[in-house]
Amino acid sequence: MDSRTARAAWSFARDGGGSRHQNTFWCDHLASHGYIIVSADHTGNAKWTIIDGKPIMSQGAERGNSAKDRPLDVSFLLDQMIRWDAGADPRFAGRIDTEHTAVAGMSFGSFTAHWAADREPRFKAVLAMSGAPLSHTNLTVPSLRMLGTEDRTLGVLGNALIRDNHAKHTGPSFLLEMKNGARCF
Repeated sequence: MDSRTARAAWSFARDGGGSRHQNTFWCDHLASHGYIIVSADHTGNAKWTIIDGKPIMSQGAERGNSAKDRPLDVSFLLDQMIRWDAGADPRFAGRIDTEHTAVAGMSFGSFTAHWAADREPRFKAVLAMSGAPLSHTNLTVPSLRMLGTEDRTLGVLGNALIRDNHAKHTGPSFLLEMKNGARCF
């Protein structure tokens, strides 16, 4: 790498009680290769979010609002990383390659990653595990989609949706199917 020694990547919590602390295997691996990981607890959709010292628990009735808010949360995180790189946080000043950012997620976070890349051209890649929306508009951003053929949460139809997203993609797209793979939480 050049003098800007870090790249930026984002990871998202899954729905149904997830938190920004899960999937650390993924985040730790990326960080070990020089990426900076920022992960949000999406208020009302994470297992809990602490705001002003008070826990806000998951609220299933807010899922529709969360679908709208999550891509905005991700854009906010990207803006923060750019601010930190510009000097707002001396630990990261001049050290984040904000021109090469990726958005990543699992389950509902995978949907979020697709939607964020649709609305935010600053994301240069998508890593999506165990989920895909019915449709999305950014069909050119380099993408990696992952699925487990025995995923009982998504089921056959959910996995078909992931395959369909991959097939419709016109930019670089990779599909990793884990045969006999299922979700582990």
